[in-house]
Amino acid sequence: MIDELDAALHELYPAPADDPEALLRVRRRVLETAERSPGVHRRGWLSRVSTAARRDRAPRGSASGRRAGAPLGPAAGRPDGVPLGPAARRRGWLPRVSLAAAAAVLAVAVIAVTVRSRTPDGAMVLVAQTLNTAADAPAQAVDEPVPAGAYRYIAVHTMTTVSENELTVLAGIKSELWVPADPAGEWFRLESDTGEWVPLVGTEEQLKAARLGPEKSPPTRESGPCGAFTPGLSDMCTAPGTWQVPTAAFLAGLPRDPERLFDRLRDDTDGHGRDPDQEVLVYAADALRSGLVPADLRSALYRALAHLPTLRITERFATLDGRTGTALGIDAAGEQQEIVIDPATGAFIGERTRRTEATGSLPAGTVIHSSSVTYGIAKQPWSPPTT
Repeated sequence: MIDELDAALHELYPAPADDPEALLRVRRRVLETAERSPGVHRRGWLSRVSTAARRDRAPRGSASGRRAGAPLGPAAGRPDGVPLGPAARRRGWLPRVSLAAAAAVLAVAVIAVTVRSRTPDGAMVLVAQTLNTAADAPAQAVDEPVPAGAYRYIAVHTMTTVSENELTVLAGIKSELWVPADPAGEWFRLESDTGEWVPLVGTEEQLKAARLGPEKSPPTRESGPCGAFTPGLSDMCTAPGTWQVPTAAFLAGLPRDPERLFDRLRDDTDGHGRDPDQEVLVYAADALRSGLVPADLRSALYRALAHLPTLRITERFATLDGRTGTALGIDAAGEQQEIVIDPATGAFIGERTRRTEATGSLPAGTVIHSSSVTYGIAKQPWSPPTT
């Protein structure tokens, strides 16, 4: 049956010769869309298609209650104890059906894909090429070793909205983390206001009167064995972890096969956020932003994201904090969520969120959140790398 469906798809939707996975992506989108279409009975044969032929789409559930770019770590107020293993997925066998029956479903699906698809297949090819290039980059082959006595340095510079009485500014925050060569040793974290202040809604006088002016709070310094910055809370070595708090145990339990990793992302984002594809992108960015994801898993994550049907290149040359990369994003629920990567090196540069619809006094196109990540090897805590 799948062979017959593929033949019909190729007749209606020829796959590029230089992209052997294009037909698989089109087939997956057709089956997903057909199952969601009103004219297809949900208890019919499509509900029993093997997960090798389709992806379960997470429902557009309640908001996840989390903003991309929030501080990481056990002290950040997020639950650490989530099961590593996803719930068992239903697997079935595709019964033999006639080509005529397949064509009937295909007709509905192709129309639905044509009407509903937000990303042309040509754009999907460019996305896949960009992500696969980043996954194949030499920098992904191995992580830079940390000499004994030195620290892996991870700095996240965030610009995020702060609001009060319909007044809004973008404020700058910097979080710096020093991870010892032996992760079981003492970790150090420094969080500080940068003093950056970008008015979005309101005059300078109104913002200062509402105490939204460019004031800097004293920096916060924390330390603890294996990243346990708060006594009694879980550490970053043995705790189960999440995508938002990627502990060593959590990262070790993630599959390195891109298909299985994509399934895992679908499972873990099920019921969260306002758009299933966008939430997958957010979860992946949460982990990448931590700077703790090993090279082989970074590579697998990039390849997994290539399976997102609505992901597209939003800006070929995007700059965050003076570093230029390619922005890939998803438009949904009035927002465009983006990640920025350097395909040449495989580096994750950061992320950005902008409004695609006007909200109150914020016009469409307003960037309401951005973060950039820098990495290095530091000789001692509380000091950034010297080179």
